[in-house]
Amino acid sequence: AFAPPADKRTLIRRATFDLIGLPPTPAEIAAFLADDSPEAFSRVVERLLNSPRYGERWGRHWLDVARYADSNGLDENVAHGNAWRYRDYVIAAFNKDKPYDQFVIEQIAGDLLASKSPEQKNERLTALGFLCIGPKLLAEPDKVKLEMDLIDEQIDTLGRAFMGMTLGCARCHEHKFDPIPTEDYYALAAILKSTRTMDDLKTIAKWHEPVVATPAELEAKAAYDARIATRKTAISNFVAEANKVLLAEKKLTALPKNPESQYPTNTVAALIKMRDTLATEEKGAPEIASTMGVTDSTNIVKALAVHIRGSHLKLGAAIPRGVPQVMTVANRRVEFPERSSGRLEFARWLASAEHPLTARVMV
Repeated sequence: AFAPPADKRTLIRRATFDLIGLPPTPAEIAAFLADDSPEAFSRVVERLLNSPRYGERWGRHWLDVARYADSNGLDENVAHGNAWRYRDYVIAAFNKDKPYDQFVIEQIAGDLLASKSPEQKNERLTALGFLCIGPKLLAEPDKVKLEMDLIDEQIDTLGRAFMGMTLGCARCHEHKFDPIPTEDYYALAAILKSTRTMDDLKTIAKWHEPVVATPAELEAKAAYDARIATRKTAISNFVAEANKVLLAEKKLTALPKNPESQYPTNTVAALIKMRDTLATEEKGAPEIASTMGVTDSTNIVKALAVHIRGSHLKLGAAIPRGVPQVMTVANRRVEFPERSSGRLEFARWLASAEHPLTARVMV
């Protein structure tokens, strides 16, 4: 038999906990109990869906899937100082009802989309935190292995988040349960090999942090840089003039080792004041906002050799960029551009209405 209908007090508690993760207030309960209209519950649901708490509650589930964290973990637990921008992007996406296909594409290839405004461009760059965050072996001495480990982590996350499949196993062998051969793994790896996630692979490796400042912030930074440059030039000119005077007064052909020690008292005081002013201004430098993300590599890899048993020291046949064969629609191949990583084409394939898994996995 069906369970009996919930009473109104129980119903509003269930709906509120489900949608925003918090209990209803006494005033909200009282208002619902007093509302006898047929639309009473619909109004409660709409209010909860419009609450900013909704995005915080449900965005958290996606952040778990996206392995969100505020630090790297593993060997060097460096803080992800800009990871919070990706967190806020996810929460805002849920609160703004961003279409899921757009949500998918932005997180994989936001930097490759044409944007209508600086704000939209910055939002899409921030979405790329999906590929950049996550644990990395920042002190790995074998830099080729470091890069392949990073790609492996990205492939594994892409598979779990969007396809509901564990693709990472195929790095070393044919997948035992899912129909994913090793060739499919390296077809995807070639796309990510053409993507730059780390700006520097030296120990400790540094990830890519694109600028997401507003035009006003960039103008303020340019004005500040010009002001600092002017002050430094003024100090240099002041010192050069003081040195000329010192040479003339002392009848020297070359400056002593520490010429400032022989300046007149008023000259030293003026120089100290100019330097103190510069130091004070340098402490107030405007911050340029940056985020965590990826960009296309200058070296586009059109085919990547199979790493036999996952080792980059033993290579097999080269596999061109591609997508898992078992998920392809008949007579519909993904064409990858010559001068781009292929992330955008991969993302659009993944978000296509014809893709057999993406929407079902999200549901």
